[in-house]
Amino acid sequence: MSAMRLLLFLLLCLGAPVLARDDAAIKEVESGKRLEARADWWGFDEKDATRALQSAIRSKARKVIVPNLGKPWIVKPIKLRSELELVFEKGVEIQALRGDFQQPNSSLISAANVKNVTITGNGATLRMWKGDYQKPPYSKSEWRHALSFHSGENVTITDLVVRDSGGDGIYLGTGANGSCKKITIRQVRCIGHHRQGISVISAEDLLIERCAFDDTSGTAPMAGIDFEPNEPHEKLVRCVLRGCTFDRNAAYGVLFALGRMDVTSEPISIRLEDCQVRSNHTALLLAMRNPAGVSGRVEFTRCVFADSTHEPAVLRTKTLPGPMIVFDQCQFRNLATSDGSRGPITILSRGEQGDPVGGIEFHDCIVEDKVDRRPLWYDDAGGLRLKDVAGRITVRSGEGDKVWELNEKLISEWFPWTTELKAYERRPLEMDSLVPAFPQARRAFLPIDAWFRGESRFAIRAAKGDAIKFSVLSKLVSKKAPPAPVAVSIKSPSGSVTKLGDARVGESAAYQVRATEPGVYELSCSAGPQATSLDCASFHASAASANGAMHFIGVTGRPYFLVPAGVKEFALRVAGDGALEQARVTIWNAQGQVVADEDKIARSKQIAIRRAMAAEAEIWSFQLLPPTSAVIEDVHVMFDGIPAVVASMPEALLVSRGNREPVHRSFPRIVLIGDSTVANVPAPPPDRPTLTGWGQVLDQFLVPGTLVRNEALSGRSSKSFLLEGHWQRVIQGPWNYVLIQFGHNDGKSDEARHTDPGSTYDEMLRGYIHQARGLGIKPILVTSVARMLFDTEGKVQTKLDEFAAAMKRVAESEKVPLVDLHASSKAMLEKMGPQEAAKLQANASDHTHFSREGALAIAKLVAQGLKEAVPELAEFVK
Repeated sequence: MSAMRLLLFLLLCLGAPVLARDDAAIKEVESGKRLEARADWWGFDEKDATRALQSAIRSKARKVIVPNLGKPWIVKPIKLRSELELVFEKGVEIQALRGDFQQPNSSLISAANVKNVTITGNGATLRMWKGDYQKPPYSKSEWRHALSFHSGENVTITDLVVRDSGGDGIYLGTGANGSCKKITIRQVRCIGHHRQGISVISAEDLLIERCAFDDTSGTAPMAGIDFEPNEPHEKLVRCVLRGCTFDRNAAYGVLFALGRMDVTSEPISIRLEDCQVRSNHTALLLAMRNPAGVSGRVEFTRCVFADSTHEPAVLRTKTLPGPMIVFDQCQFRNLATSDGSRGPITILSRGEQGDPVGGIEFHDCIVEDKVDRRPLWYDDAGGLRLKDVAGRITVRSGEGDKVWELNEKLISEWFPWTTELKAYERRPLEMDSLVPAFPQARRAFLPIDAWFRGESRFAIRAAKGDAIKFSVLSKLVSKKAPPAPVAVSIKSPSGSVTKLGDARVGESAAYQVRATEPGVYELSCSAGPQATSLDCASFHASAASANGAMHFIGVTGRPYFLVPAGVKEFALRVAGDGALEQARVTIWNAQGQVVADEDKIARSKQIAIRRAMAAEAEIWSFQLLPPTSAVIEDVHVMFDGIPAVVASMPEALLVSRGNREPVHRSFPRIVLIGDSTVANVPAPPPDRPTLTGWGQVLDQFLVPGTLVRNEALSGRSSKSFLLEGHWQRVIQGPWNYVLIQFGHNDGKSDEARHTDPGSTYDEMLRGYIHQARGLGIKPILVTSVARMLFDTEGKVQTKLDEFAAAMKRVAESEKVPLVDLHASSKAMLEKMGPQEAAKLQANASDHTHFSREGALAIAKLVAQGLKEAVPELAEFVK
């Protein structure tokens, strides 16, 4: 032993926290005399060994040995280089420095665009501190990986234990050199990571052999392994897993999240051999793109899927065409036995894709099941055909073995609804061919009055130079799924895509894009399990689906759609989401007549429509309603034989060329402005749990198809509503009528709201009237509703008489229809008396605002007043 080595050994034995550099040895390494080096030649500090380890790796040594010094190597983020053999001696532990790794993407050991790298562990451990990263002062992140490669070629990793990262144990992603290529990972255990045991984003010639990926928990997806490309050009080619285990992961044992790959992607080729997937929440999930995804082949040979706690092996949106899925001599043991409604192998569709589902083979597979059920279950909410499912499955139970030969006949017997659907001619949607249904309609903000789950697309027509303004609203659907940002992007008519930044869940994100060319701009919102809606689109805007399917959440408005000229027969396929989530749908023809009304729809219901007069293009509509039993949430609608383009009003609808000026019955479009007695109350306060404005329920007294949009705002007067800019926004809408009720707050003493009847109040009303008429909107004045205050004789007390009288004078002089709600509400309240009228109050001390019962009573008075004051609206009042 040299004197220097002896000194280092003695210092170590004495517990010295710092070892000195061996400058002579380092000099020989840098001169090229030594091709092999020890990391401790650069010194060793037991509190922070980053400089020593990183210097050794950056040196010219081809081989770097990290010695076992009896203490862990505590480091900040370490970066690898090309042409490197990194060897850890047995017993070495590389630990993340606690308190460091503050950057969300700080990895313990990372490499970018490297070549010819070997990491030999000899059982060494890479350890991070997941629990630290899951709470302040650390920001939320899922990218604090233990081993991270952004592109790499000819990389071998063997015999390591990788623990407790703030992201993935191993991450294989893309870099400047593209995919990770020729990657071998052997005898590596990834344990207890925050997001994934290993993520494979893009890889070619990947071999993972005799590895374990266990106990992942923290943030979704929480899989043992996750194959999840981020872009269509990324690859999963010649990927082989052999002899690996996936145990006790909080979500998935094996996950294929292939939704970002499409028909332009290189065909995938993935093979799992002799792998064990045990005791995970979900044994296997293979999820494809909607509608048409990547092609290729995924094989499972002699794999065991066992003891999943909640979900079985699930193949979701596995369409044809698409990759062939092959299970060869695989075993499925006791999968999701707590829920016998699904089979141990479940094929799942939710109506998002238009193509048939299938392309799955089972070669001599065995199912061991404690539940008496079929080995294969098709859970279908989209009414999609199940095709090309074949092979042999043996079911083992206490009653012996039963062999099932899977073929078309058996599949149709098991799932008969898949053969009952009528096939219609597919009408591919060409965005660039869409034009306004009514070109002369005034351009305005056009909200899409519906919520869409998952991927949603909207078509917006604009001229060159237009400022396309819109807001994306998003909301959580299930509390089980953590909120995630909604990715928003827009594609120009010529095909260039611009990422607009993420929208935060629960908020309205405003965007503005300058149109550089005329045509249709395609807006995409990727919301995952969440829901989005579009508001304030500047021009003609429609929701659109290239594959004919839309996934709605809850009760929507009344979507309008085109039935093109020449189409004699078409259908809407509607589906709830099982027995607990059903739907009801009503369909109206172009003349406003109900042609279908279907209730309690759980599984897909195909509603076929024949038109007697098919020569004309027509605008039809439908409405999703709560069923008479169960609840409504997820509703899937498939358009058969017609394009899947919908808008909240006919004037907003985009249609294919040649179908302009289609036939439709015109329904009134009414907007309300006013104060809190009118306004919507989406979240009533605890002391007034039934608080409701009459404008919130007015539509219940008008015939279906009449559009009512309530823009009234609490606390506003005729003056403040205008000065705060709300009126300027409202009048941009495509309204036929505007109902104006102000007065309650005009008598307030503050300057921002106060007006005087007979002078400034009258002037404000005349301003609204003249501006509305100038834009072709018919104004209707509504006197302020009376307060629920009584004197000792049972007469209603009011301070609003002067404002009501002033509004009447303005209505008469301007020849504007008037609904005298002040008078009718006073008469109703006095007839009821104080005791009965108290039921209409939001609470006992609130004599101004209404309970829901009170709002309904007042809205009924308004509807009757409209019938009398505006004759052309009479037919639209129930």
